[in-house]
Order: sequence, then structure tokens, then C-alpha cells
Amino acid sequence: MVEARPAEYSPTTMSAPRTKRSARVPRLFWIIPCAAFLAFGNSLPNDFTLDDVEIVRDNPLLAKPAQFGRLLTSDYWAHIPAGDHGLYRPATMATYAAERWVHGANPAAFRIVN
Repeated sequence: MVEARPAEYSPTTMSAPRTKRSARVPRLFWIIPCAAFLAFGNSLPNDFTLDDVEIVRDNPLLAKPAQFGRLLTSDYWAHIPAGDHGLYRPATMATYAAERWVHGANPAAFRIVN
């Protein structure tokens, strides 16, 4: 006996009809951002803490775009005399610089982007 196929089935494309599963994907996509916001949203109104003060807020290399070349060639703690020298993170520092130029020294903006 031959099975009857649904009317939506197309033998030329050999694809089955769409299911309701594809409608659930956008809802599932929002679970992770909502869970992250619930976990870390209370940190948005707070100020910079710990090493963020020296690395982001008080770093003169992040303040002006003219310092970008120097920023990419110096180490992570270059502006601190007693820092842990030898740590080179140009991509991290470049993103910090871009955020600082766009948002200023706003801790909430740094937390949202990072």
C-alpha cells in the first residue's frame, strides 16, 4: 500500500512542509540575553571597580584617538609604573578605546558592550 503524502509536499523540491519548530527559534533566541540581563543587570548603575579604574577610567592612552598608535604598541599596564608589565592585549585595548571615544568614561556602556 502506498502512503498518502500531504498536499503541501512538493516532489520537485523534495522538502517537507514547515513545522512549528521554526516559529520557536526566535523565542529561544531571547532566553540567553534575558538570562544574562537578569544575572548582571544590577551592575549597570555601579561605578568602575578594581582594575577597571586604572585600565579604563584613568588610562590616558584611551582618552584621545591621537594616542591609538601608542596604545597598540604598548603593554596593558604601560601607564602604571608598578603594573604587571609584559601583558600585551591590543584587541582588548582597541575595543576599550573605541568605547571610550563613543561613550566617554561611562561604566554602564562598558558593561553593556563587554
